[in-house]
Amino acid sequence: MRESPLAAGNGFIDVNKNTLRHNKYENVYALGDVANLPTAKTAAAVFSQAPVVTHNLITHYKQAQSAQSPGSSASYSGYSSCPLFVGDRKLMLLEFKYGDTADETFSNKQEVPNAFFFWLKKAFFPFVYWRYMPSG
Repeated sequence: MRESPLAAGNGFIDVNKNTLRHNKYENVYALGDVANLPTAKTAAAVFSQAPVVTHNLITHYKQAQSAQSPGSSASYSGYSSCPLFVGDRKLMLLEFKYGDTADETFSNKQEVPNAFFFWLKKAFFPFVYWRYMPSG
């Protein structure tokens, strides 16, 4: 990818950080580890990026087929989540979006180590990942 005309100077695919659409090729979208996004490359980020790319691809396709005026674009906020283990079967589940802004969905006190977060990371998240994350 690094050698491709799709890549930005750093080797990642050069996309708009909100629409995830390529900055030069309008029919190219990217998400996940390959996308040049200023956020953590985590499964949580991909789960937030996938609906944005899906919506924007479908909108782009419909416009191309019917010569419609541009529809509304879905926008990715930069959401990602990073678990931080602190020991004693506790962790902090740090959730954030662009601008290093907290984006708390599981708790409004994410800076406090929590046993519940540990069990989410240990049991629930792997269950969801392995059963519902598309393979490919």
